Amino acid sequence: MRAIIAALRRCQEERRSCVIATIIQVEGSAYRREGARCLIHVNGEITGILSGGCLEEELRLQVCTVFADGVPKRVAYDLRAGEDEPWGLGQGCNGAVTIWLELFDPVLRPEAAAVMLADGEARLTSEIPYWALMVVSAETGGPYRPGDRLKISEEDRQLGNPLAAPDTVTGLRSVTIERHSLEVFTEHIRSEPRLYIIGVGADVELLSRLAGLMAWPATVVYHQTSRADEAMFPAAEQVLHVPRGDFSRLGERPGSYAVVMTHQLELDQEAVRQLLPMAHLAYVGVLGSRSRIQRIVTHAATASGFRAEWLHKLHAPIGLDIGGGTPETISLSIMSEMMAHRHGRLGGSLRDMGMLLSSAEDEARLVAGGEEPGEKVSREQRSGRILGWSPELSPVSQDGRATE
Repeated sequence: MRAIIAALRRCQEERRSCVIATIIQVEGSAYRREGARCLIHVNGEITGILSGGCLEEELRLQVCTVFADGVPKRVAYDLRAGEDEPWGLGQGCNGAVTIWLELFDPVLRPEAAAVMLADGEARLTSEIPYWALMVVSAETGGPYRPGDRLKISEEDRQLGNPLAAPDTVTGLRSVTIERHSLEVFTEHIRSEPRLYIIGVGADVELLSRLAGLMAWPATVVYHQTSRADEAMFPAAEQVLHVPRGDFSRLGERPGSYAVVMTHQLELDQEAVRQLLPMAHLAYVGVLGSRSRIQRIVTHAATASGFRAEWLHKLHAPIGLDIGGGTPETISLSIMSEMMAHRHGRLGGSLRDMGMLLSSAEDEARLVAGGEEPGEKVSREQRSGRILGWSPELSPVSQDGRATE
């Protein structure tokens, strides 16, 4: 999204038009889901990606009419069909995708362009979640037109605004407001989480760099030393100097993440003890061996006022089991787990999410196009099989005390 907004800014500054293409509905599987966007420029260049290449070329043809008359339109592609589709792509992505095309023209339609850019800017800067709505179709003569943008806050939702949607809704919805029927595309907008990294080692620099690639603003937190210098962490948004062992002055953006990797037991213990009670932190990860983690958890659990429920946000040892022991793979493992947590996923192999092949015969039948074989498993079972975790292996008992 940041690349899309940056490109829109350049179009506005250089007074160039483009077409914004947004996926508004997906049925079945697709390369990207609802809310994915790309920009198609007059010269045919594309910023962003909607598919693995099976749609972009055909979209270049579809946007010609949008550039010509400025009227937004929706186009639908059923990639479940065979090679005889009239538009001739035949990629077989096993899904149907509907895309909304609208003109961004800072010269002939400056007001509409300003609204589109402001909508995009708000998505990057707002620290408070909200619902963004875009009108796709509306009754003629009504107060709304296709392309209109609306913003619904949590307060609006609590007051019963008819345009408000459940948290889980991203996609097309039909609503009625003031007796006017609308079809709107709804997205739940929440800013990317802020990442606090406690430590100043070389692995901190790697993790901050990877976080930057994922558009997660990273703050390196440590006491004043020669290593705790902004020049050492060019990808970090900030290097925050704190008194040694005092980690109480982190920002309070809801849904923030923290990773503890000081490589000093005393500092790690204090960091975890202070971070776990912070309500705005959704995730606290700690780098270290299981025996070391147990000592850190014991220290936190014996503190006055400790609550066992805080341990639900603790991820230790941190990271997904992807193998490799280099600083680069460790950083990738940590970032991957945080991304999975952010999106409510387990982080296992996509191959194993829908089914598990039980035999070579099952696999052969699947390749031949037969019924889907294998054992269906629950989310909890997949968690245990894929990540190798079970409640019995947890280093913390139900009352929050470290076990033997």
